[in-house]
Amino acid sequence: MLNSIAARRTLAAIVGAASIAGLAGLAPTVVIVRDRFTDNSVNTQLWLQRGFGVMSAAETNQRLQFSASVNSNNDSFAGLEVKNWGANWKYDFEIQIDYKLNLGNVSGDREVIVGMALTAAGDFPATPTGFIASISRDAFGLVLTISRLVDGEVMASDETNIGAIQGQLTLEWDRSDDRMIARVGTNQVVLNGPWAAFGAAYGNLPLEITIGCYALNGNRTFPGTRVYLDEFKFDGVKRARL
Repeated sequence: MLNSIAARRTLAAIVGAASIAGLAGLAPTVVIVRDRFTDNSVNTQLWLQRGFGVMSAAETNQRLQFSASVNSNNDSFAGLEVKNWGANWKYDFEIQIDYKLNLGNVSGDREVIVGMALTAAGDFPATPTGFIASISRDAFGLVLTISRLVDGEVMASDETNIGAIQGQLTLEWDRSDDRMIARVGTNQVVLNGPWAAFGAAYGNLPLEITIGCYALNGNRTFPGTRVYLDEFKFDGVKRARL
């Protein structure tokens, strides 16, 4: 009888351990993906280059520099899109970019914007459905913004003025609270209800990640030493793109 009880307990322990191991195998794998842009050449294993208009992006001087060599009355964009995978937003994640946006010649209704986009559908920057976190320079100064978009149109946003021409832009996604927070230093903006808005339609899809610089309503010339990214870091769960 004792041997039988002992055997059952041993079997239960083995089964229990196997069940725990099975559950552990189902746990999402959190990864850190980082690019410090120090190779003076875009990592084509990680990135696709995107852009249009007069702006260009180049990995040089150990950073990703954006420049416009001629004046333009039209929009321009230059940036990098993560290849093959996106953020699995069923789980929390954090994205950081170190930026510099030091322009004093932005006037009228023009804006120069650096930041990141998370696209669930459509094409960034033309018709994205998803989210944007950015720092923009307009005629009045610097603004930190977070937005939710549908087909390229802003549906909800939050913004605040900032003074840091150089710093770190952090985007945090908290699935349990259904909140996205963008932060530069002690300044932050909040987007409530991203999952409530898009989860049913896009929750099983990866959020495609794009970083870059966008000139709205045209731009003046500016060199890459004034507008650049020093580092990209993703900390979360990846999901393969189809």
